[in-house]
Amino acid sequence: FIYLLVPKTYHSSVPLIPIIVLGYVCVFIYTLYFQYTAYRKKTELISTATLLAGVFNIILNAYYIPLYGYEAAAYTTLVSYGFLLLLHYLNARVILKEHVIRFRTLLPGFAVTSVVLFIASYLYRQHQEFSLIYSFGIKGVLLVLVLMLFYRSSGENHGPRETHESD
Repeated sequence: FIYLLVPKTYHSSVPLIPIIVLGYVCVFIYTLYFQYTAYRKKTELISTATLLAGVFNIILNAYYIPLYGYEAAAYTTLVSYGFLLLLHYLNARVILKEHVIRFRTLLPGFAVTSVVLFIASYLYRQHQEFSLIYSFGIKGVLLVLVLMLFYRSSGENHGPRETHESD
């Protein structure tokens, strides 16, 4: 399907799409923690975290792009977004002492997404021509895994449970 959308000159970069998507998953998660800092108007913490992650990305790119080419930029950006996520989590939880969503609560969903994306990337590299059935199969497995994860966590984080005392 992707081959219908992009010219042939971009086909070699298609395997990087899962890596880029995972980077944007990190961006989404970091905004959950960023909001605490923004609400408290601690712009210096936001600026510092963003600057550190940006410098980290530049250093990683300077080292890895000459060794591995443009593909390294996708991976270094993913690592930098992960670093930015960590910094904003630490800002909210440790520095501001906010009661934020614990990272370990988000970790299973992130892990499942990561594994599925890396498997999809690997399979794509092995089989350049995805059949429609193969593509739907991968999406079906992903959907089942995500639904299982949501079903498993649906009973969590709904506030305190009522207890009934015996008379």
